[in-house]
Amino acid sequence: MKCPVPFWGLSPSTHALTVMQYIEQNPLRAKMVKHISEYTWSSYKLNTRRKESVLIDRVDNKVFYELGGDLKERIYNYKKMMAQKIAAKQLDQIRYTTRKGGHYISEKFKDQIAGLLPKKRGRGRPRSRELCCK
Repeated sequence: MKCPVPFWGLSPSTHALTVMQYIEQNPLRAKMVKHISEYTWSSYKLNTRRKESVLIDRVDNKVFYELGGDLKERIYNYKKMMAQKIAAKQLDQIRYTTRKGGHYISEKFKDQIAGLLPKKRGRGRPRSRELCCK
């Protein structure tokens, strides 16, 4: 069963889950823990039902919801995804955009947004001909 509301046009198995992986795996990469589930502030335990919280609503998490048809399948796929390493290229892109204060978004989403925004005008003041002759 697919979630009726798409998550910003992203495929949950690719881009959005990569961001979730990056966040969940940070303590692991920093060698603060040996397994993601050991980090106190991780949402891993909440998403795998090892711990409950009123702060996390899995129904509102569209990416988690799309991981499977039922809760058992979603948890299995979530654990599987979180166990995989992020590709070096993706890791570099996330770190770059984080340092630059940018947004780590997929190429598909960039194209969707670009199609909705007006085209950029050149720098500087428009020439008088451009102002009067249109």
